[in-house]
Amino acid sequence: MLKVLVVEDDKYLNKLLSDHLLNMEMEVVSAIDGQNAWEKLQEAQKNGQAFQMIVVDMLLPRLMGAELLTKINDQSEFDGLRRIAISGVYKSEDDINQIKMLHSVEAYLTKPFDLEYLSSAILQKEIQASSNQMLKNGHLNEFNIERVFYHIYSQGLTGCLRLIYEEQHRRVFFLNGHPISADSSSVGESFGESLVKLAFITKEKREQASREMVKAGLHFGEMLVQMKAISKDDLFRALRKHTYQLLVNVFLTRQGRFEFESLHEIPSHLPRIEFNPFILMLSAQEKLISVEALASLANIHMESFPMRNSRYLQLLPLLRLDPVALEALKSFHSKISLRSLLKELASNHRMSILRVLYLFEDMSLISWSAVPTVEKETIAANEVDFSDTFDEGKQANSKDIEDQIFSRYMDTLNQDFFQILNIDIEASNKEIDAAYREARARFHPDSFVGGVSGQSRRILDDILERLDRAYQTLSEPDSRKEYSQTLKRLSADSVADSKRYLQAQDNFREAMKLLSQEKFDDAKLGFEKAFLTWRAGIEYRLYAEYCQLRMKLGESDLKFDVIKNLQKYKDMASNYRQSEVGFLLAGHLYRVAENYEEARTCYTKALDLNPQSQDIQNALTSLARESGSKIDWKKKLSVASPYLKKAAIYLALLAATGGLINQKNQFMKPDLEVRDIDIKDYQSILPILTIRKKDDMAKIELELDALKDIPDPVLRSKCLQILAQIESSGVDRLYLIERGKGLKAFCNHEQTKRF
Repeated sequence: MLKVLVVEDDKYLNKLLSDHLLNMEMEVVSAIDGQNAWEKLQEAQKNGQAFQMIVVDMLLPRLMGAELLTKINDQSEFDGLRRIAISGVYKSEDDINQIKMLHSVEAYLTKPFDLEYLSSAILQKEIQASSNQMLKNGHLNEFNIERVFYHIYSQGLTGCLRLIYEEQHRRVFFLNGHPISADSSSVGESFGESLVKLAFITKEKREQASREMVKAGLHFGEMLVQMKAISKDDLFRALRKHTYQLLVNVFLTRQGRFEFESLHEIPSHLPRIEFNPFILMLSAQEKLISVEALASLANIHMESFPMRNSRYLQLLPLLRLDPVALEALKSFHSKISLRSLLKELASNHRMSILRVLYLFEDMSLISWSAVPTVEKETIAANEVDFSDTFDEGKQANSKDIEDQIFSRYMDTLNQDFFQILNIDIEASNKEIDAAYREARARFHPDSFVGGVSGQSRRILDDILERLDRAYQTLSEPDSRKEYSQTLKRLSADSVADSKRYLQAQDNFREAMKLLSQEKFDDAKLGFEKAFLTWRAGIEYRLYAEYCQLRMKLGESDLKFDVIKNLQKYKDMASNYRQSEVGFLLAGHLYRVAENYEEARTCYTKALDLNPQSQDIQNALTSLARESGSKIDWKKKLSVASPYLKKAAIYLALLAATGGLINQKNQFMKPDLEVRDIDIKDYQSILPILTIRKKDDMAKIELELDALKDIPDPVLRSKCLQILAQIESSGVDRLYLIERGKGLKAFCNHEQTKRF
């Protein structure tokens, strides 16, 4: 068995390489800096357990890759050590040949590279045609999106995944198997729309920037910064949140086809913000599958035994589970039933475990047997310990350094090669050389006091790579000429696209005015015109179909099948669930048809997609009033019904009161552990008077009748918003008390109850 030392400071890439080599049945040890690698090499040599191969990145903290290789060359006991170098910076043929000759390197891989190239270099064999080509192109009804992402990750692929459904297109860019950027043809998933939803800018600022950017010839983000609507570091944070949400939405895609194109280089204008694909999958799963549905699915396998794939243990450290759930999943093997695993665990741990198992089943990393089976010994041993490496606390940089790096990064993202080197388009080769050296020194990780790590280090590596590409392109006359021509063409295309989008938005606004006046026919024509101008605007199409149905609902057409047509619209909303608009409009349609249960269901789905939407919350609130007034006649159906309901309520309250009073008294008993929490960050969610915390509980005192007209889904959404903001204080349970009336509701992450 070949013993290999993997030296790479990017922890995610290090783990990917290590796991790949383990699956090639090699003994693998990992190091994340040059000094640590040197110590491990010496220790192994001293103990008579020498390494046979080292895979080393050329840019490392503490001791650079070149310095590490020099030390190895200077020690005769390492003469038999095979050496493979990898780098994302030194890519020219001269640099590669010099490194190979100087350091006795047998193979040199330039980042990004697919893992099959590493296998080929180690085994010294030609790359064979991929046996998994079928998972690079296909239909999502044959291969679910989780399997597609897992395949890209497990092969360490770099490229672009296109997801296509009717007029809607999404693209996800991958670097070494990790998603780093995404975009969408949907207006509802645009960066400008996200900035508004995330409250970084107002709608008015978005529209102003959209118009001014065309006149100024700037990108949208640049325009916002120039308008002082947002700072550069906030722009980066907004971009990260936008990309994260867009990637989560990708996993809501269940129809259409996918195409994966391998790329040697990621387009230079794209940010490289690395995301953990498995955290994304779990986040999307929480939107798709409720706790109740998950429990029902688990019941199917409750008496079954797991059969684990060889990658099962390798992926667990990437899921950021709490220690109890992580250890439980590690110990879950082929002789333990699911019921036995869950019976000793708390409910929150059980839910975490069930979500992971459901995800792993989707990716074919686990299957089930009715009887215990014998597991291969290699599965239990097929793991490199990354527990220390994935401790996020050890990767932290100061906020000042992060802000400085994020600000510099946002500068470079929208710059062409001339701008990134800060040179004139007619600059001489001497000026290009000087500008390149100055910029490289400015962006080098060593130029930051105390050094950098984690995301900040990867960002700086990306900037350095952009600088290298700019220098290589502009220092050669032919490539410089070709690049200048390409810039002119792209600039013209970008301006044309921006003008079409702005025209579509103008048409949309006019149509919305007509819709507010209930001029459905004219509004429909306006929305259709917007859609024809900008076919990426799926929302325009949803509004046009909505207007058509509103006209039909207002007519006395006996041939019009209300149930069938409204279901068809609801299905359409489901297919475009990246936006809440479809479900919101479907709710309006069901409400007009006086089908209040379906209207409530649609509004609730819309609220799940955008919990901050005031329009949806208002729709639910008014629906509660409207439906209540419409169904009073049902009370007359039975004389006994009200008394039976009252009796049931009294019994339920009697059973619950003892426990609640006990918890309330326990909570409110004066002691030093109770503290007040500042309410100013929460008053926009509910009319809160005070918040008092003890341990993991918080008592929230509200104004009188604050919850009276709030429907359950809206209350649930507001409670989750409060929990998301207050969780840094260690609170995961809320007691909502109205002044003068007492306890009115309880909520945690799993449920919300009224009293």
